[in-house]
Amino acid sequence: MEIIELPITIEESDNYRKFTNRLKVLGAVGWVKAYIWAVVYVVIFFAVAFMLTGKYTIGIMQYIPVWVWLVCFIGVWIASAIRRSGNKQLKALIQKYLFSAFADKIFSGEIRPSRVKVVKGKMIVYCRVYND
Repeated sequence: MEIIELPITIEESDNYRKFTNRLKVLGAVGWVKAYIWAVVYVVIFFAVAFMLTGKYTIGIMQYIPVWVWLVCFIGVWIASAIRRSGNKQLKALIQKYLFSAFADKIFSGEIRPSRVKVVKGKMIVYCRVYND
């Protein structure tokens, strides 16, 4: 495992962490995709709940007001949007700060980035090295 630290500006690392900036990054298409994923997450959750508890799930659903379900869905939607925007921000940072020799190693298959972490003033890229 190889660790590469790339310096980035403090402003960019702060923008990556701020809640409002994360929501601003997504365009209309990103919000629609986040909505679709939120629906998928909710359907999976209720399918699992119904398989495990059956009639109790339906009983619980009848007693909880609709506005609570709406607030919960909006929370899932925002969480999905934050996840999508984080991926979009990381992609932009990697494209901006990656140097060409590192990109050549990725495309040739010598290394494979496994995790990227943004910390105050730097971006840490964890890579797996393949020596054939």
